[in-house]
Amino acid sequence: MLRLWLLLSGLLPSLSLAATPNNQLKPFTYNDTTFFFDGKPMQILGGQMDPHRVPREAWRDRIKMARAMGLNTLFAYIYWDQLEPEEGKFDFSGNNDLSEYFKIAQEEGLYGGLRLGPYICGEHEWGGYPYWLNNKEGLEVRTNDQQLADATKKFFQRVYDEVEDQLASNGGNIFLVQVENEYGSYGNDMDYKKSLRDMALEVGFDVPLYTTDGTNEDMIVGGNIPNVLAEVDGHNGDENSARLKYLPDQSTNGPFMNAEYYTTWIDHWDANGEHQFNNKTGIEKVQGDLSRLLNDGGSFSLYMFHGGTNWGFQSGSNWDSSLNYQPTTTSYDYGAPLDESGRPTDLYHGIRQVLIDYLKNSNTMENDVPEVPDTADMLDTGKIQVKACSKLLDNLGSAVKRNTKPLNMEAVGQGYGYINYRKKADKNYSGQLTVGDKPRDRVLVYVNGERKGLLDARFGEQKAINLDLKKDDHLDLLVENLGRVNFAEAIVDQVKGIVGDVKVGDTTIQNWDIFSLDFKDTDNYIRNCEIDSDTSDFSDMDKFSPTFFTGSFNIEDPQDTFLAYDGWTKGVVWVNGHNLGRYWKIGPQQQLYLPKAFLKKGENKITALELVETSSNEFEGVSKRSWYNNPDPEA
Repeated sequence: MLRLWLLLSGLLPSLSLAATPNNQLKPFTYNDTTFFFDGKPMQILGGQMDPHRVPREAWRDRIKMARAMGLNTLFAYIYWDQLEPEEGKFDFSGNNDLSEYFKIAQEEGLYGGLRLGPYICGEHEWGGYPYWLNNKEGLEVRTNDQQLADATKKFFQRVYDEVEDQLASNGGNIFLVQVENEYGSYGNDMDYKKSLRDMALEVGFDVPLYTTDGTNEDMIVGGNIPNVLAEVDGHNGDENSARLKYLPDQSTNGPFMNAEYYTTWIDHWDANGEHQFNNKTGIEKVQGDLSRLLNDGGSFSLYMFHGGTNWGFQSGSNWDSSLNYQPTTTSYDYGAPLDESGRPTDLYHGIRQVLIDYLKNSNTMENDVPEVPDTADMLDTGKIQVKACSKLLDNLGSAVKRNTKPLNMEAVGQGYGYINYRKKADKNYSGQLTVGDKPRDRVLVYVNGERKGLLDARFGEQKAINLDLKKDDHLDLLVENLGRVNFAEAIVDQVKGIVGDVKVGDTTIQNWDIFSLDFKDTDNYIRNCEIDSDTSDFSDMDKFSPTFFTGSFNIEDPQDTFLAYDGWTKGVVWVNGHNLGRYWKIGPQQQLYLPKAFLKKGENKITALELVETSSNEFEGVSKRSWYNNPDPEA
């Protein structure tokens, strides 16, 4: 018989669910084998696309593409760090307008799945946790810590307030809400898991809650929450049998949904890491997997349907004991059916054909799949000339803090970007440089503006940097947060900047000027361009100092383009004030996605910060992107 989710209130009498007017209720219910919406059987044909990774102006176009592929449900992570960038200061404007996002999906004929978290992974900075949690003494993420619980409850409440009208119980389209994410890969703290379930119910969510985990026994048992629908993810074909075999609690049973069917996998910045995508054989495997799943009565969500872009400094990093630190690329193309620019791929058309064929023979599912919308041609801009404008270390501005010891990034109220530590030597120092407990994540070392070396979390062993400082020399330690780890046990310690003492030889260096460089605004660095036009030393890493470059280009008809950075090594690009994200010649990403929404007719301004070296003075918008790798000049 049907198991109505609202009966959960009877199982948990201490909780008070918000009453839902019966005349507006469109319940999403299920028994052990079948989902129902408004009492009609359904299979979830879902795909993931996160609002934060797609320009708001492109939401509707991309959502139309999902419907035209044959999907009926749009799943989305929501990023706590974007919604509450500073404690108590919420922002639901722009790309954070969750209600509008799901409203558009509903208007285009799609149900919605809200992946609430608070932890979401997603190769996003710290798995979605906001940086300011690091300033709460003793707090440990993904635990039943009271400070974390208090902050999470406030976050859940504000999200509920925003999306309340879009819940299926109120006539909207959000019929599923996920708590946590793949927790069984991390732990098995029942108090923590239950607390998330209870918080979601207490703030008012009155649609089914669910979890998703990997397919081995520890993962399924560890992620399982009583009275919460348990689903699994993967792409090996044995997901449902594993789920049924290892479920520890029948109150979590229900119809099978592969909650993350992986279309491909993640790209990391890596000179030896190839771009992940499906060739013809891979596409055929996906088609076969989905056909079997559907014919067995299963449901799915493609991870990803459309990956989008890790704008600015939003990309996270992965970590494991053998591969060390693996920063994620700016592009979250993911080899998905819809590419980073929103254009359909061969995989898109392959999946679409599977869904059309299946829906034609379905007695219970609507089969009116729209035609695939046309997309505009990508833009070729021609060469975009830039000129050197100012050296970063000569234009640091005022120190945000002077302190005896270096302070970590969070302690000065900064979450992302770069932070510089400067010491004017009060005497002579000589010996090997030690920077805190470890690189967090890249430490570029300069003496009087001249590069002396690099410490990098990607490298298992660090090359020794020996210094011979004279009185009045300036030592600069430019530290980059490459993205807090979003997966595995290293997630518990994601403080950035410098943690611990800086030593030269056996001597601890004290009294530092600390400069916050979050680059939310670059105007102060490019207002007065003072560098001579001679850039002959810019291709010599040892002589190069981080430098801002500026330029402009004209466009008659703005369209999407890919910004190629051939000849540049590592840095960040802004166009018309929009931070496109990091570039890095090692690849596999070799262009930055520049959407039409960031461009304007007429003059457009470009700013770049190069950190290592460059043999170029130009960028170029190209209509066709390429993926390849280059040797790492800093390895």
